[in-house]
Amino acid sequence: MTLAVEPAHQPLRFSTLISLHGDLIFAGENDSSNAFNDTEESVYDQVSDHLDDARNLSELIPSPPNHLMMLLNKLEQPEINFSLIQEMVRKDLGLMSEIIRISNSPLFRTRSGDITSIERAIAMLGIRGVMEITSQLLLRRVIDVKSSRFKNFSHYFWIHCLKSAEAGTVLGDKDDSFTNYLLGLVHSIGYVVALSAYV
Repeated sequence: MTLAVEPAHQPLRFSTLISLHGDLIFAGENDSSNAFNDTEESVYDQVSDHLDDARNLSELIPSPPNHLMMLLNKLEQPEINFSLIQEMVRKDLGLMSEIIRISNSPLFRTRSGDITSIERAIAMLGIRGVMEITSQLLLRRVIDVKSSRFKNFSHYFWIHCLKSAEAGTVLGDKDDSFTNYLLGLVHSIGYVVALSAYV
């Protein structure tokens, strides 16, 4: 008697995911599916099926954390209530620790010693800095792909997002640099939707 052995899963390459994304968006104008391995072919087929069903697709779009969205909204107000901002930051330990960590980085650190309070950290980073950190944390929570099959995806995707955000800041209108930063940061969120269709 011969036992069937399930083949080992092949990795999903980030470069191929970019090709897959382009093929699906542009309806095969630049079809690269013949270069996919078995795992990538399976992802391609399943995502294609989901894109054909708008009801399924809407369920795959990740929802950002509400409190981070509210904080970004408050940070964009013409008159900022710093006490309220500090209070909102304290409610998210991940955000608070990241703001303090970055305020103590060589780029911001001063001779006055370590910054340990959120008040000093926010003053050091400024509103723009807090907005960027909040946006980054928000997206990191949205793109958290837990499947072992895609364990390397989040890392490469995150680097891609940060580079795109910086490019948006450099190339875009200086009067609206944060919007350009944010657009660069989230412009490839469709990759997360694609993986959500498969995971």
